Amino acid sequence: MQPKGSWKPSLNLATVLTSIRLLLTEPNPSDPLMAEIANEYQFNKERFEESAKKWTKEYANQNSTS
Repeated sequence: MQPKGSWKPSLNLATVLTSIRLLLTEPNPSDPLMAEIANEYQFNKERFEESAKKWTKEYANQNSTS
């Protein structure tokens, strides 16, 4: 059975983490997952950054209770 999508067994954890880091530091708004967010990133950077801070504060700073 062949893996689906672009994942290949030859990709190791270091490669995956490097890819994630690059996407976070250099996003590509020309090929977005969420077009609305990409538009905000391209055309209203201030609002994008405010929204990103809000979401980060709300979800990344939560203490895990599980």
